[in-house]
Amino acid sequence: KVIRGLCLLLCVVAVGIETTTTELALRIHTYHHHHHHTMKVVGLAVCRTGADLNEPLPLSINNDLSSFGYFQRPSVKEMLLFLTKTFLKRTEPGQRQSVEHEGYVVHCYVRTDGLAGTVTTDVEYPARVAFVMLGQVLEDYTQQYGSDAWSVCTTP
Repeated sequence: KVIRGLCLLLCVVAVGIETTTTELALRIHTYHHHHHHTMKVVGLAVCRTGADLNEPLPLSINNDLSSFGYFQRPSVKEMLLFLTKTFLKRTEPGQRQSVEHEGYVVHCYVRTDGLAGTVTTDVEYPARVAFVMLGQVLEDYTQQYGSDAWSVCTTP
């Protein structure tokens, strides 16, 4: 019964990731500044945090790696996941913070219910806009799956 429930949950999460991935891909938009400088969002992640986990658990991840060379992409993807987990671990529930790393900024937000997310942007991208987008993504995720599904998830 437990196994069947887990499989069902994993199916729901897997299907969920497919649908949110499309939505998140639509959200990863390029923000044009008045000076025609293009500001980029390179990554967006939704994770579960909690005392029962030793590190944040990725629930949905979407990266726009089009600005990186084909052979760079796997390592950039790995780095984005590492930064997401590392900086979310250092973000207290209810807290938002932006951490700069090698020309990129990881905007982190951990909600008090444990749902968390990051938006990774270049340094020109406005933090306020990143946090509005992040709040909206987490809200949409909750609306779509309800907290019952993600709060008990134990595998990415």
